Amino acid sequence: MALIDKLRNQILATWAGRYAGLDQFGYLVGILDVRLQTEVISSTLGTLSFFGVSQLTAGSSGTYQLSMVKDGIAGGGVDGVRKYVIQSCTSTAGFAIQAPSGVTFLGTGGSSFNQIVLYGGGQQAQLTALSTTLWAVSPGFVAAGSSMSTF
Repeated sequence: MALIDKLRNQILATWAGRYAGLDQFGYLVGILDVRLQTEVISSTLGTLSFFGVSQLTAGSSGTYQLSMVKDGIAGGGVDGVRKYVIQSCTSTAGFAIQAPSGVTFLGTGGSSFNQIVLYGGGQQAQLTALSTTLWAVSPGFVAAGSSMSTF
């Protein structure tokens, strides 16, 4: 049996006889991956969307505000939304990602931080929204090339 047939056999038909692409547990069937929005920020000041991937490419240090609004619609902090911020330049001067007022980052060192700083090429912050005011930082994030603080 071909792979495509195996995937099709997992999909449940709806009451109308159409296929929604969901299996018996409510998961999507057959996708290779989910494509995320990617934005490239080349300036030293900017606003980052609250979802997808942000690539920081400026040649020196920068300060970036994590936005909670997209196209005029508030949505940041929706439970389970993931955000990836990656420093792709070689600068070691520090790239600060700041949370909006009233929003904090939860890491292994506590939950009162509102700023993440990346200090070198390849450093990244992987964030997951737990609520409208709290973002979890992936385990193992705080390493030699990054820090969490308040501003």
